[in-house]
Amino acid sequence: MLNWLNVISAFSSVSRQAGALQQCCDALERLPNIVNAGVLMLSEDSKSLVPFGWHGRLPAWQVADLTQPFTRSIRQNKVIKLSHSDRLYWQDSQEFAQFAFSLDSRATLVVQPLDNLAGAIPGLLVMEVQQGDNEWLAGDDFLTMTQILANHLTLLQRLDRQIASRKTLSQDVQALQNKACEQEKYHQLERILIGDTAQIEQLRKHISKAAQSSLSVLIQGETGTGKDLVAKAIHQLSPCSNKQLIIINCAAIPENLLESELFGYQAGAFSGALKAKSGLIKEADGGTLFLDEIGDMPLPLQAKLLRVIEDGKFRPLGSTQEESASFRLICATHVHLKQRVEEGEFRRDLFYRISQFPILCPSLRERKGDLLPISQHLIQLFNQQQQRQVQGIRYAALNKLNEHHFPGNIRELKNVIEFACAHTCDFEEIALDALPQLETETTESSVVNTPTSEQALCTFEGVNDLKAAIQEYERQLIKRRLNQYHGDRGKAALSLGLPKRTLAHKCQRLEITVE
Repeated sequence: MLNWLNVISAFSSVSRQAGALQQCCDALERLPNIVNAGVLMLSEDSKSLVPFGWHGRLPAWQVADLTQPFTRSIRQNKVIKLSHSDRLYWQDSQEFAQFAFSLDSRATLVVQPLDNLAGAIPGLLVMEVQQGDNEWLAGDDFLTMTQILANHLTLLQRLDRQIASRKTLSQDVQALQNKACEQEKYHQLERILIGDTAQIEQLRKHISKAAQSSLSVLIQGETGTGKDLVAKAIHQLSPCSNKQLIIINCAAIPENLLESELFGYQAGAFSGALKAKSGLIKEADGGTLFLDEIGDMPLPLQAKLLRVIEDGKFRPLGSTQEESASFRLICATHVHLKQRVEEGEFRRDLFYRISQFPILCPSLRERKGDLLPISQHLIQLFNQQQQRQVQGIRYAALNKLNEHHFPGNIRELKNVIEFACAHTCDFEEIALDALPQLETETTESSVVNTPTSEQALCTFEGVNDLKAAIQEYERQLIKRRLNQYHGDRGKAALSLGLPKRTLAHKCQRLEITVE
């Protein structure tokens, strides 16, 4: 007599449906005359029969397919026993014919519905039974075993659905928490980047997206537009916000010291290197490295930086051992970096590597609608820092600010507001006469705020942007030398100690024409 108790014990001790089905099939296959055993479970939408057991060789079946016996068995709740000759009647289904061909010609295919106590049929028990004493197929013990299996599977299905429901609920709760967290971070961003115009709103969206990616960010914009604030905001909103943000201004450190600051050095690497020091790249490991004014980085150092970005390897000065670092890279520049690439002053491969996620900071003149909220914010900062009570700004003063071009952008506006606050009494608003003298021109000369003639260059009163002034001086000198040689670039380049190609690039960049 077959020991059905062992079969029941095997599958009833497992608390997950897939495991219980596998245990049941394994236990059945250990019984005499049973070659293969499997279960076909109804899918949640009741459109298909999903196979378990049978050593992975039992196909899935569509319930709507009436050309195979499994659909008839589950629809009619009827046991089907198919001998080799009986299986020949089901040859209309090519898939069933292939399955039947894999069976022993002397074996019987038994398809037994699993009928639970509620009258539902969660699936079918499928067995390949050899010839012999198989009276147990009609016995009460076998039917009892199938009913217990059906009830257990029904219970496990219910438990699985509850687990899936809890998991979905947990995911929904987590999604809501993530959304609330992102909204809170976005509100923080609104407090950092003040304004309501479309330009600043788009900038905030770009920052949010950049923070959630691992791409290298290149922030471009005029001086004073808040590129450093954008970089800090990206770091604070990113997954590595709990790590360090390492900041280095490539224009503020001499060229001969910049490499040692970035990569570090070993003791004795150069005169004065009494002990080893780790570089900023190593300190940024796991966090964020912010390279401000990267457009001023020397070409030889650009090549070394490129290698660090590509494979995370670098070598400190004086060291024979390579070190590694993994960090999020953010770069910023006020120069037109792509133009520097065309002029050969910045590596093209490095440009594309650092500008995977470009962000442009709009100038203040592009977002004049934000003048009032920014001014109010700057007044609040002044009051907090100076323990003052300036109440705001009058419309006449605000209109005056609107007429100004603000070549220094937010940084210039901050100086203007602080000056005006210093000339305003507590509990009063900034009046027109409290503002410093402002230029109201919107010509190109007022944009760069540098002299545009040779006489202006001879006097230094008008210079408030050294780089632009030097550029203007270079343009005037090259222009005069070209006129001297009647437009002959070869002679002009030779007289200036420049290659002819370099002079041609400078003429193109500085928009120089021969008179």
